[in-house]
Amino acid sequence: MSYCEDCGTQLNANSLFCGNCGKKTGSGSNGEPVYQATQQTMDGPASTMSFQTAPNQQQQAPNYQQPNHRYQQGYQPGSQPPMYHQSDYIRPADYQFTTSMTQRIMGTLRRDIDVVEEIEEREDLNAEATRLLLINFSIIALFNIMGIFAFPQYYLVINPIGSIVEIVALQFIGGFLFIQMIASVGKSFGGQKTDTSNEEMRRVLAYAYTALVVEGILYFLSDMYFDSGLLLIAWLVSLLYAFFVFLFAVRRALDTGFGTAFISIVVAYIGRLIVNFIILYVIFSIFGDTYYFW
Repeated sequence: MSYCEDCGTQLNANSLFCGNCGKKTGSGSNGEPVYQATQQTMDGPASTMSFQTAPNQQQQAPNYQQPNHRYQQGYQPGSQPPMYHQSDYIRPADYQFTTSMTQRIMGTLRRDIDVVEEIEEREDLNAEATRLLLINFSIIALFNIMGIFAFPQYYLVINPIGSIVEIVALQFIGGFLFIQMIASVGKSFGGQKTDTSNEEMRRVLAYAYTALVVEGILYFLSDMYFDSGLLLIAWLVSLLYAFFVFLFAVRRALDTGFGTAFISIVVAYIGRLIVNFIILYVIFSIFGDTYYFW
């Protein structure tokens, strides 16, 4: 038991100051850190209360987590949630970007996810995609024109100029509108839930359209060698494969399921048939009959 040397008041154990007069008494007995708090009374001097941490006990910081204020795609608190979802695609860390049109065409025909996603993201490929579409339309139209003139046993050409105009119009106008319709229909059937733009869709489909070039060439060869069952099978396989390439490209571009991609292609193809009918009506009105398939 100890007492204050100044006023004689009994001191609490390990107190640094007298609780009556406030005189310093010395350090605590066990050397642990001591914390003091001063309390102002109504009718007396300031009194102090001493607090000491328990021996060999460490204070731990509270388990506090920083609130997450990060919002995807510009979403802010209080606003409506975004209508679209993010793509499920994650690019591999060791992926090497393509450096040529040939690499991008082959990657699309192989249904390479990384290549198709790269094409979708790269706005600098817009001009190249447009050129590729024109090349594809030109090649298909050229082989069709060669076919109707090279095989009179299958085609009866009545108006040569009208036949050429018809084929070119069906390929360029019909083909371009087909791409546009796939992009628009795809957005309507589920693409609005993604951040995919029509421009991105057209860019991806331009490379996928190369599969139809392969199908067109094989169709020409099957006409040339009509008796070859192997070429006929090859053409049918190429036609089916072209459909799957389109299905894959639309599915990746929309970041959605194959069901939505399938419906988009079917609806767009029906739209193309309607467009072709209108084109043929205009051509026949101008040139009359063009050619017939025997």
